[in-house]
Amino acid sequence: MTDQLKQFQGTVLEQGYGIVGKSVMKDRNIHGMAKALYAYLCTYGNAAYPKRELICADLNVNKDTYTKYLNQLV
Repeated sequence: MTDQLKQFQGTVLEQGYGIVGKSVMKDRNIHGMAKALYAYLCTYGNAAYPKRELICADLNVNKDTYTKYLNQLV
């Protein structure tokens, strides 16, 4: 990505960031893993999401776990 924000070079925000809804994060009926998936997806904003395989690798979960918590979010 050649158009990275220069002010964030060398920080955890260097590869981008997203905005998460507080209501999702505070909802005690949503599992923590579902919240992690939600936060991960929010970092992509309006851009296309990566493939399931990459999401699973980045979150260190298998596809069944991914599907379970994606379904909870849906």
